[in-house]
Amino acid sequence: MQVQDLINAVVPKQELLEIQIERLLVHFENDAQRDAGRT
Repeated sequence: MQVQDLINAVVPKQELLEIQIERLLVHFENDAQRDAGRT
């Protein structure tokens, strides 16, 4: 069994979705800061 499957089995779907969105937002923020530092 893969880790992702295990997580899916244990964590409620809504919570999973929020975690994914949070990760995406953090990723975008980091990218934006890197871009800002480049100018």
